[in-house]
Amino acid sequence: MCIKVQLNRLRLRRFTLVAAVCSAIIVILTIATANTGVRVRYADLNPSELTNANGRIVLHVSVPIKRVTPEQVSLTPAVSVSVTTSGNTIVVTPNERLRYQTEYRVRVRDIAGQYGRQRSNIEYHFSTPAAKLYYLHRQYSGGDENKANDQIIATTMQSNKTEVLFAAPRILEFVAVRDELVVNTYHDGVSQLQRVSLSNKRTQAVPVAKPQLAAKLQSLGDGRRVGYITGEHSDTKGGQLQLLDVANGSLRVIEGVGAVTDWRASPDGRLAAVITVKGDLLLIDTAGKKQPRPLGSASELGDFSSDGRMLSFLGSAGGFVAYDLERNERRAIFSDSTQANSYIVRLKLLGKNTRLMQSMFIADRKPGSEVTYNDGRSVARLYRPDGAHDITGLSASLNGQYIAVEAAPQQNSSFDNYPVDGRNMSTRTVLIDQNGTVMRTIDGCDVVWK
Repeated sequence: MCIKVQLNRLRLRRFTLVAAVCSAIIVILTIATANTGVRVRYADLNPSELTNANGRIVLHVSVPIKRVTPEQVSLTPAVSVSVTTSGNTIVVTPNERLRYQTEYRVRVRDIAGQYGRQRSNIEYHFSTPAAKLYYLHRQYSGGDENKANDQIIATTMQSNKTEVLFAAPRILEFVAVRDELVVNTYHDGVSQLQRVSLSNKRTQAVPVAKPQLAAKLQSLGDGRRVGYITGEHSDTKGGQLQLLDVANGSLRVIEGVGAVTDWRASPDGRLAAVITVKGDLLLIDTAGKKQPRPLGSASELGDFSSDGRMLSFLGSAGGFVAYDLERNERRAIFSDSTQANSYIVRLKLLGKNTRLMQSMFIADRKPGSEVTYNDGRSVARLYRPDGAHDITGLSASLNGQYIAVEAAPQQNSSFDNYPVDGRNMSTRTVLIDQNGTVMRTIDGCDVVWK
């Protein structure tokens, strides 16, 4: 019995000694870590999301830290940020989309750990990728019977190399949805929707309950849904707006708004603006939880701003309007052209106080057109076609860094007979940057940025 007691006491002493040593080691390591300061262990970020969507930079640091404020964080080249802190992580969210193919540095100064008094500065460097774009190249040789396949082509702004991602006899439209393209092709009088993987080019038919002609295909920006208007001559007679989940095939028809002639989705896909055949402008909750909100009347839609707070449209009485959806206020937008008696033809709201527009004017008794870029501080003329060509389309990358201007000859050209998104057969697209530098011209149209 005595021997057992002695053994138990000996074990207890050993356990106490081991526990004391471990506690001492933990204290020493804690003090050492506190004295060496805060370090970046690793970072989580997707550079492509930072240029195209609301991406974020997650910094994982070596010790738990106290709250970090936006004033302590800088992102250069200069971009304002929002910041949250939790335990060992700092989440930095840029307040605007970053530029393509640019070196960035995140610097956090004066960080205090939860333990210890020492303050630290940390840095993390990363690069954004080159701008990717996809465009539609329609083939007109061979006639209707032996027509060559239309193609969707991939390229980048920094390279002339191209790659065919998808081909079909008649491609009407396409949009990007996360890591895929959704393509609207035409066969036997109806649309056929297909998903095309950007990584391996594999195709998969999108199930549609009732095949019919679809037009004005758009992505809702949530990585799942697309929308389109059904019915022949929907641009003049109107049709049904339908929202389709491409992953599971579930379809929602927007009811109670009448015949829709045009629509736009907000950047996050939660809202959609529609124009009806009667000229009514309505704001739709795409989840169907709220009633349509009347915004007045319009003859043409512009676009949502990149933050989804503003909507531009051509009023029924003429003149473009920017509608503040939060304040329920509208203001007139006037042409940025320096030419007298100019008026807006196309308008893109790129961000806060930043816009892209095409204006028409009369100079020397001849009609002219130009594209301008207004960043809220100054106006730059980006592009003006020669007298033999007209501007027929305008788009911009999601961060506004690059612009695509479609142009077609005024004379001696013919149009295709596509039932949706018909084109001048000689249409070309000029790719330029926001300084007006022409990067190159491509034989195609309908540029989609990634």
